[in-house]
Amino acid sequence: MTLYRNLKSFLLNLKYYGYKGTYHSWQQANKQCSGYNDDAIFQKVLAATLSVQKGEAAFERDTVLFKEPDYEWFLLGCLQDIAINEKQLHVADFGGALGSTYFQHKRFLSAIQNLSWNIIEQEKLTQAGMSEIREPRLNFYQDLDACFISQAVNVVLLRCVLPYLENPYQWLQKILDLKPKYLIIDNNPFVDTDDFVSVQKVPPSIYKASYPAWFFNRNKMMAFVSGDYELIAKYKYDWLVNKKCSYEGLYLKREKGFFG
Repeated sequence: MTLYRNLKSFLLNLKYYGYKGTYHSWQQANKQCSGYNDDAIFQKVLAATLSVQKGEAAFERDTVLFKEPDYEWFLLGCLQDIAINEKQLHVADFGGALGSTYFQHKRFLSAIQNLSWNIIEQEKLTQAGMSEIREPRLNFYQDLDACFISQAVNVVLLRCVLPYLENPYQWLQKILDLKPKYLIIDNNPFVDTDDFVSVQKVPPSIYKASYPAWFFNRNKMMAFVSGDYELIAKYKYDWLVNKKCSYEGLYLKREKGFFG
């Protein structure tokens, strides 16, 4: 088990930090939170990403720097499968910060000839990405539609982002309406109960923040996407220990007859 996995597991089980409480609505949980739109958090994200780009660290996650590489093999397998089948890979990384996932896996992604990695983020991160991050294959957009107009997107990546959206199913429907050929929902918290919201408290050693986070009923989400998409592969992140849920990855492809 790598340092990164140990840290993730540790954070999820800390007595005072991690996920606290069960709420029936986002608004109810949000009253208990400080949010994460603080400029200090943004500056930490930017500084960490620039350190990775300069080669001072192998990758960063949630502003924490890691000296040794660590790869998510399920995610890489999905991306390489698309690249092989389609002879190109154009990713819309929704909520991808300043390129965390791209830089973490750049060693393997660099071998793909026809590649673009397109991040859809909030205004401040998008502006910083465009002005500060010098990476030819990395693009930044504030708007999902603009990304699809500008790039020949063939896969949307939702990597641990749906839990942090106030209306995740509305965003998921918007993505389905754009009809990407492939969809990857990765590192997503699933439960066997109804959907609920918890409050995630971040340890101050990372940054001081707390915010609502969704936990999703697995069958409900699968039913939501299965009208247009078929499940190609799935993966359970057994090293992510959380008694509330299991973290899973889903690799989906639009079914034949739905490419119009």
